[in-house]
Amino acid sequence: RPTMAVMPFTNRSGRPEDEDFGELIAEDISIALSRGRGLSVIAHGAIVSACAQDSDVRRIGATLGADYLMEGNVRRIGGTLRLSAQLLEAKTGAILWTERFDCAADEQIELLDSLVDDVVRHIGVQIQNIEMDRASKKTEVDSPWDAMKRGWMLIPRMLPEGLREAIVHARRAVELAPNLALTEANLGLLLGLLYQRLGSLNPELLEEALQRVDRALQLNPNH
Repeated sequence: RPTMAVMPFTNRSGRPEDEDFGELIAEDISIALSRGRGLSVIAHGAIVSACAQDSDVRRIGATLGADYLMEGNVRRIGGTLRLSAQLLEAKTGAILWTERFDCAADEQIELLDSLVDDVVRHIGVQIQNIEMDRASKKTEVDSPWDAMKRGWMLIPRMLPEGLREAIVHARRAVELAPNLALTEANLGLLLGLLYQRLGSLNPELLEEALQRVDRALQLNPNH
């Protein structure tokens, strides 16, 4: 999985309470991102330590082993607290996405969860799109994650030929990682979708789908 690091948010207001808010929201974003399965998130304490020793985002990314970095700032505009965030490619420092989020300054703590949810939702979609685009452009698929992402790109239109191709990629993912619950569950999902799309007339698809799901649960019953 791609690795993400959320750096402490810079206080542009110069007010001590905003310093605390910037630190708090960076930590909460890290926690929220870590709850998903699409990203590996670096612990906030390790990020704070790396940032204290260096200011170059490329070196920070290399030190942390991160693929993506998120940085941002907090500033007040009248009665509004503005949170600006941007997603960076750790290797190059290139900006991949940027967005700003506003809330009433006197409601910042009450709206913290809502702000975190907004940021995490945007970040998750952006990284997913970037990762899937990169996977589609590779000439060789050498990781189960890339194989699954290639298949996921074919799901939205729900066409039988696309689902069949997605299943080929899913089988490749299982081949590359035969003892990973996610690859088995992914294959089971796609087999089930094709079974439904073909009018539930191919019982062998359903049978294998259920076998794959059972195998996934055996590998990781808590997934």
